Amino acid sequence: MVKVIIREIRAEDREKVCKVLTSSFKGKELYWALKDLEYTYVVVAEAEGEIVGVMELYEVLGENIGSIGVIDYLAVSPPFRRKGIGSRLVNYAEKLFKMWSNDFSAASTKSSNIASMRLFRKLGYEEIREGDNRYQVLKWALYAYEDDVIFLKEIREV
Repeated sequence: MVKVIIREIRAEDREKVCKVLTSSFKGKELYWALKDLEYTYVVVAEAEGEIVGVMELYEVLGENIGSIGVIDYLAVSPPFRRKGIGSRLVNYAEKLFKMWSNDFSAASTKSSNIASMRLFRKLGYEEIREGDNRYQVLKWALYAYEDDVIFLKEIREV
């Protein structure tokens, strides 16, 4: 198993973070992943002395839902995929969201993104699609205009 350190981004990480995002996204998704670096809380996964994963987070209030910690973008370098790094990043996000007093953790994706679908299902997220009355509220709250699946997990401490 690869030894991975999850931590906040540092100024000197920026170029390596952009490289990970560029290896994972194309077109509009890449444009927004790079642009959102300025507006989100960014966490990196470091292994073997290099940045191998990136996650962009923010918080939002979902009408009639509660406070939501959002995983905006999640990317892992191709050579490091299927090694548990994505799961470690999501688990880290959930811990942060709990510290920030969020009620839920959420992410959105396209149903064609099999790896993302598998990851969030494995981690216990509820799959929300068109037809569920929460879908439209979450779609706007998450800026998930081009995604057709929203994943939601209650993390509120009771």
